[in-house]
Amino acid sequence: MMIRSRANDAETLARDSMPHEWVELIGSISLCGRRLRTQVAERLAGQDLNEPQLWLLWACRKVDEVGLSQSELARGLAVSAAHVSQLVEQLRRRGWLEGQRSSRDRRRQLWRLTAEGRLALDAALVRLAPWLRQLDEEPGSPSRQRLADLLERFVAATARADRDHPTETDPTSHPLQREVGR
Repeated sequence: MMIRSRANDAETLARDSMPHEWVELIGSISLCGRRLRTQVAERLAGQDLNEPQLWLLWACRKVDEVGLSQSELARGLAVSAAHVSQLVEQLRRRGWLEGQRSSRDRRRQLWRLTAEGRLALDAALVRLAPWLRQLDEEPGSPSRQRLADLLERFVAATARADRDHPTETDPTSHPLQREVGR
């Protein structure tokens, strides 16, 4: 009976192109993400800031004075708490992040950019700007706003589809992801 059910599922799948198209799309999105991260890392080479540190500083910049806990950073960046802890310590030692106790829960440390951290982030953005301008001007490249709108809708759709199976790294549960494209 189980074998017959799997055979029926395989026949149905063969007639339905939707799963094939989604797997292809997910692969393309993944490849694009890897290429973009590689390009960012290459352009930051020789700087005092690496790619994972850039994302953490950027996350803190997006929430400004409020700050983020290490668990919020881990969820928003989709990395382990141990990795965030290491990044936070590196950036704190450089004077680019400062911690402050949460007024609601004194056990929680909230991390935010210092003035020096903002300058380091700005220097990285200046270094990335020529390449980003090139991406903007690439023939056939979608507009940034259109792409941001589509990605924001896609993040929301994947969150709704995953509502019954939440994960620790659900991007919509994090305040950073509510700002996609803005």
